[in-house]
Amino acid sequence: MKRSKKKTIKLPTTLIEIYENAGEARIMIASAAVMDLARRGRISSDMGAEILDMRYEDFSVMAADEEIPLIDCG
Repeated sequence: MKRSKKKTIKLPTTLIEIYENAGEARIMIASAAVMDLARRGRISSDMGAEILDMRYEDFSVMAADEEIPLIDCG
């Protein structure tokens, strides 16, 4: 599988302040974006797990909690 490149996104200060800290904000926003992409079928579950740097099994549980069907492009 092709390894995705890491990108840095500057988050608005107001958004970061809503969360406990910038690290938590990044994690929550990245998770929400990945779940949205998976829900719309734009990325596979493998890619979602890779982007969030988690095991596939953990991503599967997270997706199930969000009632997102998994897509296997492999």
